[in-house]
Amino acid sequence: MLPKVLVVLGPTAVGKTALAAAYAHRYGGEIISADSRQVYRKLNVGTGKDLNQLGNIKYHLIDIVEPGNRFSLKQFQYHAYKAIQEILSRNKIPIICGGTGLYLEAVVQGYKIPAVKPDFSFRNNLENKSLEEIRKIADNLQVEYDQGSSKRRIIRYIEIKKYQHNSELPPYTIPQYDYLIIGITAPRSVQKKNIRKRLEQRFEQGMIEEVRDLIDQGLSIDWLTSIGLEYKWVTLYITDRISYKEMTRELSRAIISFSKRQNSWFRRMERKGYKIHWFEQKNEHLLLRFLDRYFKSKNE
Repeated sequence: MLPKVLVVLGPTAVGKTALAAAYAHRYGGEIISADSRQVYRKLNVGTGKDLNQLGNIKYHLIDIVEPGNRFSLKQFQYHAYKAIQEILSRNKIPIICGGTGLYLEAVVQGYKIPAVKPDFSFRNNLENKSLEEIRKIADNLQVEYDQGSSKRRIIRYIEIKKYQHNSELPPYTIPQYDYLIIGITAPRSVQKKNIRKRLEQRFEQGMIEEVRDLIDQGLSIDWLTSIGLEYKWVTLYITDRISYKEMTRELSRAIISFSKRQNSWFRRMERKGYKIHWFEQKNEHLLLRFLDRYFKSKNE
């Protein structure tokens, strides 16, 4: 029998975190965040980490990367599997909670992510060099290659060596688990109301001040805008590119549009064959009854 892993997914602002915390308390679990922005330290208000909702529940993949750094899908997958195994070793139930569909699917489906993606900029810089120069670079890096290898092939070997030198991830295999996927949803009107209310709360909690502090600490404006949503629009406001009114209007629209894209991703997962058990946010009692039956049957 495969180890059980509970997945709680859904669009933004439907109360996933609070429900996942309740399940963790009820069934003895630990939470693994599947949010592409909550991995970053210091991005607190804008990402809605809501750690107070977790209480004494142990959580994973939150605050593990310094802002300004890149965090890849492969890094998330590796750390998620590592966290699952650690949780299971404590006889706890791993509860993956989040709305980043790509992260969730990479774990549940077990994406085989290429270890080394092509670095075309790096390749282009080497393409201008002669074969003799390329061989000298390879020799200095202790890259193994056949004497008959073409310049392009040796460049690829150098590229792989460069990745291996910079990568902090050890080799790992894709484990198999028994995933139970729970989807939390709400009517569109409720989602929009929740989004607008939560946005007001985040402004009150100091979201603008948080972004301003990050900029004052030297964090790249380009990186902040690349994070999107709250950090993009607040940064545009702070740098005098838009007005406060424009910021609040466009940010609200962007988050609502983002929630639509999340729902589209989850529907696509279902079309691929994933079984998602959907429950409305207001019907928590029905969901708990469903989970009670599920865990009881699995333990018999």
